[in-house]
Amino acid sequence: MATMSAAVLRQEYGQSGFEPEYGIPRHRAVSPHVRAFPNEDIYFWRKGLDNSRVSRQGDPRIWETCWRFFSAMTLMVVLAVGLLLPNAINLLSGIQLQRLRAENAQLRNQQRQLALQESRLLTPERLEHLAGQYGMKDAGPNSVVHLYSGSQQAIAANKNKATGGR
Repeated sequence: MATMSAAVLRQEYGQSGFEPEYGIPRHRAVSPHVRAFPNEDIYFWRKGLDNSRVSRQGDPRIWETCWRFFSAMTLMVVLAVGLLLPNAINLLSGIQLQRLRAENAQLRNQQRQLALQESRLLTPERLEHLAGQYGMKDAGPNSVVHLYSGSQQAIAANKNKATGGR
């Protein structure tokens, strides 16, 4: 409110009528229109503070507090990972199982298609056609050579002689 009275004094008496010195006016004219405000002659000076050279004193227990907090947070993280890890492994296993089932179905379908293709390629009609195309003929009775023309006992006896009677 001191600025309001100073503005009124400047308006009525001009600049020379109000010259403060340490917050107290030299000439105080009382106007009949404006009554005096309480404590208008008090002026508060603000002193600037410079805290640039001030440093905070270290707390000797801060390291203990920090290590307790760090230990507690580490324990909580380990517990959270321990609780969530089985669920995550179960989820990943389910995804891998579904992927393997889809691959199994695809491989079975491919196996069916290959079996069908093999049966088409090995039909007697197709084999006869390919044999004629490549100049192959059925073997006649004179062109067949039998490697073992005896009984099975002779073959077994020859094997015993070769192995030393075992």
